[in-house]
Formats: sequence, structure tokens, C-alpha cells
Amino acid sequence: MRLLGLDPDQVPAAEERVVWVWEANWPVFRLFTALSTQWRWFGVSGLGGGLIRRTGLDYGAVPPVAAGLEVTMDAEAWRLLGMAEAAAMEVWDAKS
Repeated sequence: MRLLGLDPDQVPAAEERVVWVWEANWPVFRLFTALSTQWRWFGVSGLGGGLIRRTGLDYGAVPPVAAGLEVTMDAEAWRLLGMAEAAAMEVWDAKS
């Protein structure tokens, strides 16, 4: 976990992590979690060290992953995916 930048003492046990998802949002939730390795990163190095940040999802990966999950990418699905992406980035930015 430390390799991922996580403090094991701050990560709740699996039985403590409950996520409630409205049925209408379930397909995009599945898609978002399946895209967990498809983030774009920006890195800068300098005299004081380096900076690495996520810049957003790699949207080129969305159609094939969505097709594999049989998620239709209509305008509403793109809107919900963008909302999930923005919320995740807001949380990560607050932690950095």
C-alpha cells in the first residue's frame, strides 16, 4: 500500500467501505472502476523534487472498455463519467 502512496492505518478495512450506487448510475460506476488504470499523468522534475499529478481519464480508453462492459456511451453516460472523474480529481487534489 505504501508503494501506492497510501498509509495502511488510514485505509478502512474492506467491511467498512460501503458504496451505495443508484441503479441508474450502476453501468457508469462499473465503467469508472474498470477505467482505474486509464488515468493520464503530468510530471515535472526540478531542483526541489518532482511533481506528478493526474490530469484526467484517457478518453481514448473509454469506448473499448465500455463496449467490453456493454455500457452504452450516450450523452448521459459521458456526463456521469465526467462527474465521477471530476469528483475523484477533487479528492486527490485535496490530498496533495
